[in-house]
Amino acid sequence: MNELMQTVAENLKRNGFEVYTVATADEAKQKALSLIQPDWNVGVGGSMTIRQLGLTEALEAAGLTITTVKAEEDWRCVKAVRR
Repeated sequence: MNELMQTVAENLKRNGFEVYTVATADEAKQKALSLIQPDWNVGVGGSMTIRQLGLTEALEAAGLTITTVKAEEDWRCVKAVRR
């Protein structure tokens, strides 16, 4: 992990975030999939990272409900939530 990533991870942890670092895009996708529970409804905003990882398609293939929310509609809804 480079110095910038380490600094960002430490700052996020210090502010109460649970942080996972991975080396590749595929590892990021697999980590995200491992954290999301099967009974969750997942909200997706305009994240290009999520799109580039193919995470939305992977979640739909796993049978999860995906909700796309545009920032101007309600940015507070963009998160994974329990049904």
